[in-house]
Amino acid sequence: MSRRSSSTCSCSRRSSGLPDVVPSDGCASLRAESLAPTEDRHCLASPPSHAKHKASDAPQGSSPSYVRSRTVTVMKVCIEPRCRRLTMGARCAPCQSDKDRARNQASYYQTPEWRTMAQACIERDGNCMVCTSTSRMTANHIIGRAAGGPDTVENLMTMCGRCHSTFEADTRNYRSTDLRRRVDEIRAALICARDLRPQGAR
Repeated sequence: MSRRSSSTCSCSRRSSGLPDVVPSDGCASLRAESLAPTEDRHCLASPPSHAKHKASDAPQGSSPSYVRSRTVTVMKVCIEPRCRRLTMGARCAPCQSDKDRARNQASYYQTPEWRTMAQACIERDGNCMVCTSTSRMTANHIIGRAAGGPDTVENLMTMCGRCHSTFEADTRNYRSTDLRRRVDEIRAALICARDLRPQGAR
């Protein structure tokens, strides 16, 4: 009785309980023939090349060997705090517009006009109006430029670097702190004392 050929598919051997026999180098052609796509679904390691069509090219009722291509759009939450809008980028359109506006405004603080007004404000006040410190004094708008505040010395107040950075961080992260309330009180008092109004307001 002849011995079983080593070209038997390994999948068939597993189903029949026979051990998986690896052919020698001389039987490489038999192994290649045994692993070629056949009608047996267990022997199909990958779909044939002619089956890689688009979903639109696949006929109705076709076999599942067709590879269907589709595009999936992943939406993410905007990275800005307290913004729950979905976007495909890092920021949603409104937050990105605010970011671009802030970037354009930042260039104003490098002009000679701003430096002259800031120096005049610091010389007028003499110290930080929040903690009376004289370290790293900076000039800040009482009514912000985004709210229509005018670019005048009367609309400026002096703050030290520590108070200014802490206040900006609290405002950006929507934190209600004693420093933020103190600055808001000082701004309200200065607005009434100097009769400040946003540009265009009546």
